[in-house]
Amino acid sequence: MLPLALLWMHNAEQQPTIDMPLHWQSEGATPIAVHRGSWTDPAATFVGLKGGSPSPEAKKYFGQAAKTYQDILDRAAKKQLDLDSQLNGQITLALAKTKREMGDYEGSIKIFMQVLTANSKLLSVQMEACRTYEEWSERSGEPKYYLNALGGSMETKGKKSTIWGWIEMAKITSNRPEFRDAFYESRFHVSLARYKYGLAQKDSAKRTENLL
Repeated sequence: MLPLALLWMHNAEQQPTIDMPLHWQSEGATPIAVHRGSWTDPAATFVGLKGGSPSPEAKKYFGQAAKTYQDILDRAAKKQLDLDSQLNGQITLALAKTKREMGDYEGSIKIFMQVLTANSKLLSVQMEACRTYEEWSERSGEPKYYLNALGGSMETKGKKSTIWGWIEMAKITSNRPEFRDAFYESRFHVSLARYKYGLAQKDSAKRTENLL
């Protein structure tokens, strides 16, 4: 019967209408928020955010992972272990992200700085460093790190920062089709970090100034 059913199909080429929400947010101890620009546009943006803090048990396992990563890197530095440069870099980044999950943001940023001092053009590492600054502000309640997420590490006045920041990344990736996703994410985080920095201002005048 299925082959005959094809003969009576009406408007087979007509695309079905998709009527689904573009925003969704959960509640609870670990809230999740999801946004997408469209269900039908292949170039639409998609963003997912997860909140919450790691449990004490999770922190214990993160600590064990960080210790293992550091041990591998130390042994490689002493020539006790043969690691190629790519694997060494991957383990170094894993250590930086693990420290971030543990809440050791200063240690995480220090590693990102070391990696980017050697090669500042590692875009994925630049983005991870900016995410770390944002999370640092979010978890510590110190809004100043949002400014680092926006403007970078700013370690030397008048010179380009080792960690670029979302604003500089948006400039560098604009008009570069191969970096389209990085550009859209950078622009999104420029707005997000500015908004959160404004909300964090205790003085109402400063809050209004930063939000307008």
